[in-house]
Amino acid sequence: MICLQDYKNYRCLVFSIVAAFVTLQDVQAQAETERIDELVRRWAPKIYLAPNEIFFPLSIEEFLEHVYPGDDYARPVTDDWSTENNHLPQGKSSKSLFLHTRKDIETLRNQSSFLNGRDPSKHPVPLYVIVTNCDLSSRTFFGYSNDISTDTNITEPDLHFHVTYWLFYPYNEGKEVCYMGKIPAPIIFNTCFGRRKLYGDHVGDFEHLSLYFRGKPYPDEIFLSVHDSGVYYKYNPVKKKFKYKHQVTRKGIVQRPKFPPTVRTSRGHPILFSAKGSHGLWSSPGDHYFVRVPRLTDQNGYGVVWKTWKYMKIFHLGFTQPPTWMKYQGRWGNPKSNCLLAKRLGICQLSDGPMGIIRDVQDFYCDKEK
Repeated sequence: MICLQDYKNYRCLVFSIVAAFVTLQDVQAQAETERIDELVRRWAPKIYLAPNEIFFPLSIEEFLEHVYPGDDYARPVTDDWSTENNHLPQGKSSKSLFLHTRKDIETLRNQSSFLNGRDPSKHPVPLYVIVTNCDLSSRTFFGYSNDISTDTNITEPDLHFHVTYWLFYPYNEGKEVCYMGKIPAPIIFNTCFGRRKLYGDHVGDFEHLSLYFRGKPYPDEIFLSVHDSGVYYKYNPVKKKFKYKHQVTRKGIVQRPKFPPTVRTSRGHPILFSAKGSHGLWSSPGDHYFVRVPRLTDQNGYGVVWKTWKYMKIFHLGFTQPPTWMKYQGRWGNPKSNCLLAKRLGICQLSDGPMGIIRDVQDFYCDKEK
């Protein structure tokens, strides 16, 4: 900018300094975002789906082509809704809605349909990643953190953030439960003295894990979500594995799983195992009990390998424009049906679809450590 009159020179100088500062901040923010994205990819999980898994993950965008938003009576919010012409309802007004399948569930289950998802070793199925940068309020004038990593191999500014990796499956297969009459009964010596029935299926299934980076080129902790429970592990950079720290139960009191003691890594990628049908994330193969009565088990092992870092959609909270579906606050599936005793008890053959990925409770918070 060239100022032709003296009285304008001061304003011109101020404007130039501000413009240069904003540009510098933008460049530095972009550089930091790229470094964060590099760490996010470097530490993305390597997931083994269970042997004989038939319900694979799917992109949310493809899922939305086969559902419509409606109330719990399956009445659509609009007669001409489609993903091409309309966005999902957003905000508080969408909390009471469900995403209903356009075809009957049983029809879809009895044929090859979108509910079966796509094999991620053969198709590019995305991982949805939410990044929260904790350093934004603690910068110097030039945008750098004051603390530099003590690792002699690291000379870049401190990166303090947490990240959540979201996996989406179009269908969750429930568990076979033993019943005597209408009451859940324990299985004794692997024998059900009543009848077995499958309960807890639901359309839509979000699973996730989170990492917390506290200024190092490796995460300090990892959190694995398993149904209504979860577990924290702390990283040991010498042994290159995460060690059990503590677990949490976020809903109900019946779940108290016994989690494996460690999470192994492969070239930085945590090695995880997705349970057959239900897709809960565990750090070792085998059978894992997560509810004692009725006795519910997750089975997993070395099936299809999902290298999640190969296709990711990364969103930085406060910086990246989120897709409209992320602002939908209703259920991602059909409402519950075929329930025992009473619908309000929640013991149903088909359970409600899950909530979306923007939730009130987080695995990590910037203002305190777990």
